[in-house]
Amino acid sequence: MTETESDEVREKVHEILIRYSADQTLSVTRDTALVNDLGYHSLAMLEAIFALEDELEIEIVDDSTASSIKTVGDVEDRIVALLEEAGR
Repeated sequence: MTETESDEVREKVHEILIRYSADQTLSVTRDTALVNDLGYHSLAMLEAIFALEDELEIEIVDDSTASSIKTVGDVEDRIVALLEEAGR
C-alpha cells in the first residue's frame, strides 16, 4: 500500500467515525478517543465498525483485538495493517 493509499484509507476512516459519533462537528485526530471524545456507545461503535467493514470489505475486529481499539489512530492502524496483509 502506498502512502497516498494509506492516507486515503485514514481519511475514509475519519469520515465514517465522525458520521456515527454523537457530535459530528468535532475535529478528529489520531489521538481522539472513540468513547470519551466522540461519545461512542456500544451501538454506535457496532454501526461504525459495520460501516467500515462494508466500505473497505474487510473484517476489522475480532475477539482478540476489540479491547485494544480505543482511539481513531487504533482503528486507522488496524485497517491499514489488514489491507496491507490482504495485499490491497
